[in-house]
Amino acid sequence: MVRTVITLTTDFGYRDPYVACMKGVILSICSEAVLVDITHDISKFDVEEAAYILYRAYSFFPPRTIHVCVVDPGVGTERRPIAVRTKRYIFVGPDNGVLAMAAEDDGIEDVYTIESGTVTLREVSYTFHGRDIFAPAAAWIALGYPLEALGRRVKDMKKIKSDTPQIGGGRLRGKVIYIDSYGNIVTNIRWDLIKGKVSFGDTVKLSYRGGEVYVPILKAYGDAAPGGLLLIPGSGGFIEVSVNMGNASEKLNLRKDDYIDLEVEGRLTARLDG
Repeated sequence: MVRTVITLTTDFGYRDPYVACMKGVILSICSEAVLVDITHDISKFDVEEAAYILYRAYSFFPPRTIHVCVVDPGVGTERRPIAVRTKRYIFVGPDNGVLAMAAEDDGIEDVYTIESGTVTLREVSYTFHGRDIFAPAAAWIALGYPLEALGRRVKDMKKIKSDTPQIGGGRLRGKVIYIDSYGNIVTNIRWDLIKGKVSFGDTVKLSYRGGEVYVPILKAYGDAAPGGLLLIPGSGGFIEVSVNMGNASEKLNLRKDDYIDLEVEGRLTARLDG
């Protein structure tokens, strides 16, 4: 039997029994499943953060991995439980946008609602669909249960309404979408947007709530002095503001959803337009 990898991403934390309940359900149905925790430390109810984390991690798993993501403030309401087939993976979770970023990146092929009583627990609670719907559905899919039998095929899935970087007034405006445990400030500005328009060693004027600062664009953390600020192309493809061996979020007092403006010697807009 081929051992299927099932990943779990939630905001459940580790103090409560919720993650263990999901794993127990999966292993009771498919004992050969390989369970991998992406993280259970998503900020409570933060669908956008969960979507980003899943996007960052999903593609490093082998094809046919089943990614279960449960950050579900709408649990028990009319929001749909869904399974999404992409080119290489299956994504299982609530239809609240949490799966969309990763699924779209891999290429969505089909989306099905999870309605069949065969793949859910006999009694489905109003408050714990991670245990009662998503975990057993993922286990049955791992055993070969066809997505077509889960429920209705639907034409679309919900996406997160997120800001896109804006160019205007001589500046490039972006938004902080994530602060990692090192304090690195991840923005929604993809490196490809300015790659080739700026050079490593250029200095960026970074304006933000509370002030402005000049930051060099560098390749690596170690290219800055210890404690020094830098702008860097992060490993996820987004521009990050960092401090070498320090915490950029604390240094600049920047938080998720804050806006930043970038200007390279007054010429960033001209370079982008050109």
